[in-house]
Order: sequence, then C-alpha cells, then structure tokens
Amino acid sequence: MALLLALSLLLLAGFAVIGSFHDAPNAIAVAVRTRALTATTALALAAVCTAIGFGVGLATLPETAHDWLRVPSSTDGLGMLTAVLATAILWELATWWRAMPSSSTHALIGALLGAGWAARAVDLDAPADAASQLLASVWLPLVTGPLLAYAVSWLAAVLLVRLLRHASPRTVNDRSRYLLCLSAAVVSLSHGMYFGHRLLLLGGLL
Repeated sequence: MALLLALSLLLLAGFAVIGSFHDAPNAIAVAVRTRALTATTALALAAVCTAIGFGVGLATLPETAHDWLRVPSSTDGLGMLTAVLATAILWELATWWRAMPSSSTHALIGALLGAGWAARAVDLDAPADAASQLLASVWLPLVTGPLLAYAVSWLAAVLLVRLLRHASPRTVNDRSRYLLCLSAAVVSLSHGMYFGHRLLLLGGLL
C-alpha cells in the first residue's frame, strides 16, 4: 500500500511537469513564429505565468469537480488512480514525441473512464455512475468549448479588422505583437490553473 501510494504521488508530480512541458509550445508558438517574442523570452513568460496560474488553481478549486472525479477509498481506488496517471503521462509523451497537439483533460478523463470500466469488468470496486456524471459535467463542456472559442475568435478578428483597416502597417504590427504577448501569457496562465485544479483534486483522492 505504501509503495503504491509513493508511486501515485510520483506520477502525480510527473503528470504536472510533463503536461506543462507538453502545453508550453501551444501557448507560445504563434508569438514566437511571428517574432513578437524570442523563444527564450516566450518560454520564460510561459513558465512564470504557468506558475502563477498553478497557485491560482490551487486556491480556487471549484467544489463541483468533486461530483465527477471519484475513485473508491480503498486499495482498488489507489490502483485505479495510479493507472490513470500512468496512462495520461504515456499519452502526453507519445503525442509530444509525434509532435501532435493533444488535450491533457481528454487524456485524464479517458484514462479515468477506462480504469473504471476495467475495474468493473474484473469485479473490482468502481463508481457505477461515473460515465453519466462525466457526460453531463465534462464531456459536453469539452465539445462546446472549442465551438464557443471559435465563435469568439471570429468575432474578435472581424472587430479588429474593422478597427485597424485604416491604420498603417507599422501600427498594426506593433499592436498585434502586444496582443500576441498578452495571449501567450493568458494561455500559459490558464494551463497553470488547469494543472493546479487537477493536482489538488487528484492529490485529495490519494
């Protein structure tokens, strides 16, 4: 039991490190590619904002998350959580190696569902209603979130084009660089908040 707990804690820390490492390029890619920031400056900005977001995430954990992220309070539950973390880490490493964008949230939820189904298949203790809870509180936001982000981005692009259509190219370039720097910081901050939430939740299950 103690060895399994130690392994779970190690995987928990590994999930945060590898997930942040995997997500950093997504946050700074556009700013670096457009030369709004140098690679070194962008990585430093991402690291600082991720660390700040991590602290904010630990301090602002939503209580509703406890409704869907549950495992049995037993050795079976600890084994499930270990398998979930190991699977999520392997997926993150595999997609990073293949230079594929991936979602840590999807990886974590998929691993959690798979562990629960596998546990029930071999008659171990597992939450029977996890799939329905995940569908209502997690899957639907994950599907609708990108659609909403696309709509907001499209509206913002149209608004900026209208506002800057008579501006000089230099003015557009300068203002675009400021916005790209801001967007890289905000994305890094949100990544940090995500991992702060997830680590506190998963740590509370150990």
